[in-house]
Amino acid sequence: MEPLAILLPDPEVLKLKDVVVDPENHRLDITVAAASPSAICPCCNQPSERIHSRYLRTLADLPWAGCAVRLLLHVRRWFCDHADCPRRIFAERLPSIVAPRGRRTKRLSLAQQRISLALGGAAGARLSTDLAMSAGIDLLRTLARRAPVSTPPPSLHGGIDDWAKRKAHRYGSIIVDLDTHRPITLLDDRSADQVADWLSAHPEIEVVSRDRGQVSIEGATRGAPQAVQVADRWHLIKNLGEALLQVLQKHHRALEQALRPIPSADTRSSNPIVPDSAEAVPPSTAAERLQSPADQRRQARYAAIHELHQRGWSQRAIAEHLHLECKTVRTYLRMGEVVTPRQQPSRHSRLDPYKPYVLERWNAGCHNAMQLLGELQAKGFAGKRSVVRAFLTQLRKTQGLPPRSRSTPGGRATDPTCRAPSARSLTWLVLKRKEKLREDESKLLTKLFEVHTDIQAAVALTQAFATMVRERAAERLEGWMAAAEASGLRPFRAFAMGVKQDEAAIRAALSLAWSQGPVEGNINRLKLLKRQMYGRAKLDLLQQRFLAR
Repeated sequence: MEPLAILLPDPEVLKLKDVVVDPENHRLDITVAAASPSAICPCCNQPSERIHSRYLRTLADLPWAGCAVRLLLHVRRWFCDHADCPRRIFAERLPSIVAPRGRRTKRLSLAQQRISLALGGAAGARLSTDLAMSAGIDLLRTLARRAPVSTPPPSLHGGIDDWAKRKAHRYGSIIVDLDTHRPITLLDDRSADQVADWLSAHPEIEVVSRDRGQVSIEGATRGAPQAVQVADRWHLIKNLGEALLQVLQKHHRALEQALRPIPSADTRSSNPIVPDSAEAVPPSTAAERLQSPADQRRQARYAAIHELHQRGWSQRAIAEHLHLECKTVRTYLRMGEVVTPRQQPSRHSRLDPYKPYVLERWNAGCHNAMQLLGELQAKGFAGKRSVVRAFLTQLRKTQGLPPRSRSTPGGRATDPTCRAPSARSLTWLVLKRKEKLREDESKLLTKLFEVHTDIQAAVALTQAFATMVRERAAERLEGWMAAAEASGLRPFRAFAMGVKQDEAAIRAALSLAWSQGPVEGNINRLKLLKRQMYGRAKLDLLQQRFLAR
């Protein structure tokens, strides 16, 4: 074999005739011809040795040393002398080199197909051009659609969940092999019928992991009655946190007063100190007593929803009348009073160690930023005047003073960046493992117990259930449900009722190792692929890329 024959796709089928370097186009032209003295007719499969004519065929091939390669293939036409064959003349075919009427070699198409499956059309086209095997977006999409999808072996343990084709509008379903963590299939819809039909066609499945959605429950029950259903433990903890959040939001005013931190001279304002007594909490400021227009609209909506509910209106009727979502109406009805959204906490500032001094001088009557800047610089402050002025502006707003006002406010100012933790942050703090709590978080939880008896009961129930899930102690479930029913807390009674309805799957979750983790991981990858494909992510193309091995 000639040394340069190694460049050919199949040196046994092709023989090298010439190699020409085209430096202007940065390309390598390789002239080749078929080495066989005969050819097989594609119709009758009979050999022929009589040549009719020749023509030149141009094929793109894999690049070599960064140069594009073009194969100039001399193709022969042959006579078919078989009497029963309808074809008289045929062109020789080289199935190991190129497909019939193809314009690129099979090995180049395979490389471009792999690029398309990995990166998609637009990104794949850019990379293909950089690698000297240029391909357009449409070509790469076509190659991806033609990619063979290997059929996975039968799975005994499957996980089911839904995924958003268009969030809040259209959803599909995904099924994952929990043993290999590989996706099995994508379903066009998340209906219980499709899930049940797919499971019915795979009776070998013994375990079905799912979330607590009604569609998954119904589909798994109808489609795989022989399988053990396992509820997702993460969703259990999430639903538990939502029940606790409703209780905390009902008492958010008491939490705001009891847990508001007090700034200290030797502590940054971002590290709150829990007050020892409720009397040490400073009074609410004038700005907190004033409602913004958004707060007023929220209060009016809250009042309207509760008024219509007291008249006997259903949640759906209230939602249609006020042009709201049913979920919004349900959330407002659960509130003891309307909750004002909290501002985002401020970031660390160079002024943080000096804020107690600024507050002391402000309350003493000094409202001049330049004067305060000079005093702070004498104490080692290295920031600019704008930092001091921005903090004084915050103080004016919290006390209801107009901009640049130097009038004396009615009460003592406190640091506006010192805020009580939100109900949601308290929820996740309660769910946190006790051994991972910091000292200040432990003190905050101790103070949380003293706010209200409802909060005390809710925190105790939450921590007991979370511990039960983490320790897989299914034997405690019955006692916990009884305690939740006896607590009198409506969110926890509703949660306990849902646990009772799905008790078999939850007990399996508390005793078996299967979870939705592999399913959620594959959904994350599916989202990445879908967003990578912009508006071209139709189900067939998305499934090809997602299921490609």
